[in-house]
Amino acid sequence: MLVSLIASVFVRPGAIIVSNNLPATTEQLRDFAKLCGERQGRIVVIDCDPLLELDPNSPLESLRLNGFHDLEGYRFEKEESELNPYYAEMVGRAKGIVVVGHDGANVQRLCNRDARQNIFRKFIESGGIFFGIGPGATAVGDKILIDGKTMPGLSIFDGIITTDYFAKHKELSLRKAYFGSRLQLGVGLNKDEWMIFRDGLIEKKVGSPQVFLRE
Repeated sequence: MLVSLIASVFVRPGAIIVSNNLPATTEQLRDFAKLCGERQGRIVVIDCDPLLELDPNSPLESLRLNGFHDLEGYRFEKEESELNPYYAEMVGRAKGIVVVGHDGANVQRLCNRDARQNIFRKFIESGGIFFGIGPGATAVGDKILIDGKTMPGLSIFDGIITTDYFAKHKELSLRKAYFGSRLQLGVGLNKDEWMIFRDGLIEKKVGSPQVFLRE
């Protein structure tokens, strides 16, 4: 009992990579591999777009081409309203999770479905690595911003993230959502920008994303 308690105290929280790129870049995949133990352990790709798996630039194909072998794909369907038992088991045994999707509404459904069990929060607390791409990156926060409105996110990150920050003129909506909350971080990602977070701290920043940070 004492041994397991000590071990749990010293488990390093997992890292979170958020990117505005699709497909992921070689540098992103290299960092993801390093964080996952140099491609050791299972990687699960959660696809929030039903047809995205047919794309030659899909994360599954990119991961295969970059030396990842133990891969599993899970296609999130709009119609799914309840978590099936396999879903929690799948996330629990993964070393890395990749969440991707073009449709923010589908990503938000994923967040809603997770709220009852906090599967992803447990995953990060146990040292898992989360890689959110495009709208998948917006899922990590306590809040997710869609069409100027805030909704619950996966709550594995004390903040709010939006992609296509300048391209889709999201400056005002992000400022309003962030300063109207008590969240620690507000992040606006533009094309080719990405970041790595661990335990609420910024470990890496590529490009010049907009970052709001409370002192």
